[in-house]
Amino acid sequence: MSAEHIDVTKNSNGTYKVVGGQANSDKNVYVVDQKGKRTGEVVGEMLTEYSFHHEDGSAVIGANINLNDKSGQNFFDNEIKSVGLFDYIGNAKGGEPLDFKSRGVDEKSQDTSVGQHHYRGMSFNGKVASARDIGNYSAGYVAGVNGFDWGSSRFAFDALQTKQEKGTWSTISFYPLNRVREGQPTQRAERAGHNAGYSIFQKQQSDRKWQKMINPSIGPKW
Repeated sequence: MSAEHIDVTKNSNGTYKVVGGQANSDKNVYVVDQKGKRTGEVVGEMLTEYSFHHEDGSAVIGANINLNDKSGQNFFDNEIKSVGLFDYIGNAKGGEPLDFKSRGVDEKSQDTSVGQHHYRGMSFNGKVASARDIGNYSAGYVAGVNGFDWGSSRFAFDALQTKQEKGTWSTISFYPLNRVREGQPTQRAERAGHNAGYSIFQKQQSDRKWQKMINPSIGPKW
């Protein structure tokens, strides 16, 4: 059977393993039996169309999904929502404290690749998300809640990608002529986070304007 989006098998401990799929508009995670036939069980809906997919849309075979894993939700609620913009920028690159996808990589089992670890799945905001999703969602959220619109955020994210691939000097000298765009798995999770963060920023701005309207300043006394 040709998998329409993402198919998983159920492990004996209640977790799930990705066994196939191709990225499209269907975000459901379907359980299949050992013959590849769908059982009718749907694990949940993914955060994005690329939550467990590579850039070419193919599934990250072997990635494990554990709906009882709350580490990503705790990371976002307890570390990201309260972090400042510059603290985040300084601590979220590969292997740094706020690089969520890499957490625990040294303790992963020998039969789990680094890529599979980065795409480990868990519950997040009522969806099924990969660890990589959560890191990228967090990046978008921090940019949005600090007032950067999507165009500005996208420009900055691609600048970082360009720096990582082409080096600092080349990026400073030629960006955006040599712009390297981030892949769809990254962009879509960032956009989801940005939507959440920027809506908070806009509401805060609206609330401030409203307060000024109902409580106008009296002005200086002469």
